[in-house]
Amino acid sequence: MIHGYEKNIDQSSYYHHFRVLFLFLRFDMDITSLMLPSGRKIILLIFWMGVAGATVIVIDSMFQIPDELSGVMYFLSIGIAASSVLNKYR
Repeated sequence: MIHGYEKNIDQSSYYHHFRVLFLFLRFDMDITSLMLPSGRKIILLIFWMGVAGATVIVIDSMFQIPDELSGVMYFLSIGIAASSVLNKYR
């Protein structure tokens, strides 16, 4: 066995990671006064996902929809609600 010739892969990438992290820590990249606080965004996200899910459950209880179709509708409606909230309050 030859000792001392192993290349430390992590050591060569530390400098690169530091530069990338420094780029992400810049505060002038976005206007923080226009951003919605994350707590309010999460509350709105949970609210609209609940509204979308409740709408599918009410429609499912009113009509005789197969479970396969109502499951897909439930999944898609929650996904659309989450996507809409996250895109609106970006």
